[in-house]
Amino acid sequence: MANVNFNASVESQQLGKFLIEHAAKADYDTVLSYAALSKAAGCDVKDKFHVLQTARKIAQRECGGLYGTVRGEGIKLLTPTEEVGIGHAAITHIRRKSTKTLRQLVHVKYDQLDDSGKVAHNVNASVLGAMRVLGTAKARDRIQGAATEATDKIQMDGIARLFINGKKEE
Repeated sequence: MANVNFNASVESQQLGKFLIEHAAKADYDTVLSYAALSKAAGCDVKDKFHVLQTARKIAQRECGGLYGTVRGEGIKLLTPTEEVGIGHAAITHIRRKSTKTLRQLVHVKYDQLDDSGKVAHNVNASVLGAMRVLGTAKARDRIQGAATEATDKIQMDGIARLFINGKKEE
């Protein structure tokens, strides 16, 4: 399979530069209206929503600027505290999705599966069950307590590599 490289459109690149410049100012209070974003992009970002999404990804990749949506108005640069909220929202979403998927797995005709299918079913159910349990408020409180008591700074880059690559790199 060929490795295809995609380039962002000119509009996305222009808007990405605008968002990077805005993020450099650390202006957390200003809501960038859709009209201002459209002017910076050179097109209507409400009609071409993908231009805005790509520009947001560019800003995140290039300078770490995370932008949140202000419904009906535009977008704004998230404060560090608001950025942490992204994780909470994701955990809630994952917990709900894992619960829904577990309910669907209950209806699998387990007896009709071959051995590899049974193993796959059990692995999927176990992982989804763990996500469901770890996503509860009680579990998060326990983890928060353990993290608060930790005396050493948690090496986030090492943890991220462990989860992404499946092995710890020194």
